[in-house]
Amino acid sequence: MRRGRLFWQVLPWFVLSSLATVMVLVALAVPMWRAWHDQRFERHVELQASQLLPTIREHWPRRNETTLQQTCESWVRATGFGLRLRTADGTQILAMNFSRGAARDVRFLPSAWPANPQAYHIISLPVASGDQVLGSLEIGVPSVQQDLLLFSRNHAVSWILAVGGVLAVCYLCTRLAVGHVTAGLFKLTSHVDDFSGERPGSRWPEFDTVEFEKLSVGIQRLANRLKENILQLEHQNNQQTAVLASMAEGVVAFDTYHRVISLNQAAARLFDCDVRTVNGRPIDEVIRDGQLLEFAARTLEAEHPIEEDMDLGGKQMRYLQAHGTALRSMQGRVLGAVIVLNDVTRLRRLENVRRDFVANVSHELKTPITSIKGFVETLLDGALHDSENAERFLRIVAQQSDRLNAIIEDLLSLSKIEEREDRSDIILDKASIGAVLDNAVGQCQTKARERDIRIHVSHDEDCSVPMNAPLMEQAVINLLDNAIKYSDAGKQVHVSAQKSGAWLTVAVSDQGCGISQEHLPRVFERFYRVDKARSRKLGGTGLGLAIVKHIAQAHQGHVEVDSAVGQGSTFQIRLPAGDDRSDTPAAAEPPSELMATETVAS
Repeated sequence: MRRGRLFWQVLPWFVLSSLATVMVLVALAVPMWRAWHDQRFERHVELQASQLLPTIREHWPRRNETTLQQTCESWVRATGFGLRLRTADGTQILAMNFSRGAARDVRFLPSAWPANPQAYHIISLPVASGDQVLGSLEIGVPSVQQDLLLFSRNHAVSWILAVGGVLAVCYLCTRLAVGHVTAGLFKLTSHVDDFSGERPGSRWPEFDTVEFEKLSVGIQRLANRLKENILQLEHQNNQQTAVLASMAEGVVAFDTYHRVISLNQAAARLFDCDVRTVNGRPIDEVIRDGQLLEFAARTLEAEHPIEEDMDLGGKQMRYLQAHGTALRSMQGRVLGAVIVLNDVTRLRRLENVRRDFVANVSHELKTPITSIKGFVETLLDGALHDSENAERFLRIVAQQSDRLNAIIEDLLSLSKIEEREDRSDIILDKASIGAVLDNAVGQCQTKARERDIRIHVSHDEDCSVPMNAPLMEQAVINLLDNAIKYSDAGKQVHVSAQKSGAWLTVAVSDQGCGISQEHLPRVFERFYRVDKARSRKLGGTGLGLAIVKHIAQAHQGHVEVDSAVGQGSTFQIRLPAGDDRSDTPAAAEPPSELMATETVAS
């Protein structure tokens, strides 16, 4: 649609209305102007005839008729008017008319002059001599000639100037009128621009015109209402954004063209993308999983909400629970869909841990119980009277009972540690790690001597940190017990403690068989065994390292392991050394030098 300026749209109508007004005024003024022109023309003709009257009086007919006729003929030729003389009684004595032909000709019309009275304008002048009226002089001016005089060149120029002046006045009046209107409109437009740009200090203008004032008030009300609606929408949008951002579930909304409408932070973390750059992009550029894309397509076509469990590939396997719902308008037309993704990976892993734990506990408990039951039944069947075998069977029953008791005690101990860890009610007192290490080594020395293993202890002189001494002693004992079990006779076990920065590192190193890299991530799981046959043969319950891990976590620390097959293993417990825990565990450097007292137990 072609648009033009208001001035050029108004100007043609203004000019037409002005011209119509001028035409009406001209139609009313022309008769008066013609009458004024006729009077002026008659005076002009009378002035011309006044030059002829003296000769006519002097040579009145029947005195010198030839001279009179010649004088009149010369006057007719000079003026181009017709001429007729009458006596006082109305008798025509002379009539002549001028014809503008190739040969200038004066025609005498003694009988009927003029032949067409409407074609002439007659001006009659009396011919008097003293007080005596001799007759009359009638001068005939052709109407065409009078009209030509009326619309002569000078008059045409006047008419052109008049029309041009009217148009100029129309242009100026239009410019002034439109300028007054557009000035108010520009004023309003400028303020609307200021309002839309939210410029501070902008005020609505005041007008001295009622219409503009009403328009300004109406726009002001509309602008205030619009501003309130915008603020309300922004508030709702901020609320929705905050709700979506705080949701643990991932939310993805897309339209019928599979373009992303909205995506929250949780979904961005799932798909490893940036929330600020995904809006408007195709969903297959954001989601790379075929199973989830197929679920999105089915959501758009589904009449009711659907859900599905799926595995999401990537750097780490994740398990998702997806809920999809189509977005519909009030008329039922599909506008898009929204998918809510709940990451149940942790729940699945916990479920797997629980399942494995139940299976492992059942297996670990079943083995000694089966053994005890078998030997008891053997004794009841008659082996009790065989003193040699009965004693051997009873020793086996006692051994399996001790193993069963050890498993139960470790389970109870682990349960208590986890419970206290969850409640955060473990009492931490500042104690020396040296005393803890000495007590732990003292309890393990008997077993170490039986296997001909020497334990070396080294720690800093002043190495006191907040800890629960009995729990830390149990953790060190568990690590020493494993080191002694899996070390060959004649080897050495090193126990050390060193304070570095904001962290205390307790390390237990052995020279045993070592652990392959594939088992390292799982050695701290309950009942996980690297060599199941050897572990059971050595009497392990499979819970020692799990207890060590939870004791470290109860102290807000962590446990690490470094091992190589055939070279031995090193287990490290890292604990916060004081109230300042701003450093991260990664900042703790492994002990580079063992200082102070070194004790060798053999």
